[in-house]
Amino acid sequence: MTYKQTVSRVGVCFLFLMLATQILQTVAVVVTSAAMPDLYNTNWFVWFLSYIPMYGIAVPLFLLVGKALVPVSSQAPEKSEKMTAVRWIMTFLLCLGLTYLFNILSSLLVTGIGMLKGTPTQNPLETMVSASGIVWNLIFGCIVAPVGEELIFRKWLYTRLGAFGDKAYVLLGAVIFGLFHGNLSQLFYAVALGGVFCWMYVRTGSIAVTISLHMAVNLMGMVVMPALAMTDIGMAVAAVLVMVFLIVGVVLIVRGFKRIYWKKSDCAPESPLAALATPGMVGYTILCFAMVIITLFTTELNSLLA
Repeated sequence: MTYKQTVSRVGVCFLFLMLATQILQTVAVVVTSAAMPDLYNTNWFVWFLSYIPMYGIAVPLFLLVGKALVPVSSQAPEKSEKMTAVRWIMTFLLCLGLTYLFNILSSLLVTGIGMLKGTPTQNPLETMVSASGIVWNLIFGCIVAPVGEELIFRKWLYTRLGAFGDKAYVLLGAVIFGLFHGNLSQLFYAVALGGVFCWMYVRTGSIAVTISLHMAVNLMGMVVMPALAMTDIGMAVAAVLVMVFLIVGVVLIVRGFKRIYWKKSDCAPESPLAALATPGMVGYTILCFAMVIITLFTTELNSLLA
């Protein structure tokens, strides 16, 4: 298949994953809230309702659909750079800088939208993290999610797009990963992190590297920062850490751009992002932005359904 045909089918696969996940999660929420309201209201069961339908049913079906629709074009990338402890730490700090930089920008945007519509806009991840205990955030947010997402959005995606060159894989991988989060609060930093993780995967050839980075970033956002926010002193420490992460991260981002290079590929397209206009990717993008809009207007929708 051509590059655009492949990307379109990849888009269909992720459209299926997103749609199946949302339908299964909705059914699980409706059934559980009606049949087991006490269990539904526990702080840990929300994670189960989010991840069991996805990884227990939707992901296996996604893998079957992907096997049928998109042929494997490449295996794991060849290791071209060594991941030292110092480089891991620098990459981690770069990721934190990107996360907090884009999180601030998206928070301002979401707050502005909330002011325009007259009601606050919820951050789904923040709501889930604050409602759950640290232990459950650690298990699901810092272990289950990073492992599952890296295997799907980095490893699986590379086996389908790797033959078309690093640039196409990194750019499309970043966009696909960011869109899948389905909310404006996470969209921008998820795109940025997705690009970094894809880049590290093609350079190191190790999915363990990206899993560890993903785990560390989530650990900081879902466990360390919420724990610090429990006290006044902790909040002050957290504010200082965010400033440090932003400053160090921006410096590393500027330096990192100078080190970007793309391996040549005979199949590499001239304009990798042009494939976003293919039917499969358009459908996936529309569904993801529909989820973004639903999330932005959750309060209004709940009022209409009440």
